[in-house]
Amino acid sequence: MKNTKLSLTLLVIFSVAFDSCKKNKEGDSVPVGETEFITTLTMTFISYGGNDTAVFQYRDLDSIGGNPPVITEDTLNGGTTYGVEIELLDESVIPPIDVTEEIRDEAEEHQFFFTVSANLNAAIRYSGNNDSNGFPIGLVTAWDGASTIPGPGTFTVTLRHGVDKEADFVSQGNITNAGGETDIEVTFNVVVQ
Repeated sequence: MKNTKLSLTLLVIFSVAFDSCKKNKEGDSVPVGETEFITTLTMTFISYGGNDTAVFQYRDLDSIGGNPPVITEDTLNGGTTYGVEIELLDESVIPPIDVTEEIRDEAEEHQFFFTVSANLNAAIRYSGNNDSNGFPIGLVTAWDGASTIPGPGTFTVTLRHGVDKEADFVSQGNITNAGGETDIEVTFNVVVQ
């Protein structure tokens, strides 16, 4: 009888543990709702017309607590509208995991938010990459810099997981009511010329 109770208890424990996990693309079990592991975020700005390209990148291969991240920054031209694409990688493993694809696969759970310093004054629009409910993801955006003032500034990109996309102003890019957990948040310095 003791062995039956022990076996039944172990079966219940393993069932609960199994049900609380999902398989990722590599077949490894990961807890449901877990934030993405991202070592590298690259934002590529391409001006409409293609005459100007700028790349901003955050790369931290050993994550928090090890070596400082390597941050690559660039300049933007004032009065220019850019199409911006974001690429995310987990380079802690070989071959690297394309987290961008994971974000697309879990689009209903994710959204990028952008905050710019006052002198950038860029109007940022989500540009055509929506989840199945029609809400934005933010992997592709348009940055209208027509009113940008030349000089130094900053912008912050934040990826949230478990976002309430139906909350007030979230689909317009306001992070205030978004909820969820932050997968990655990076602030870049930028010089507008």
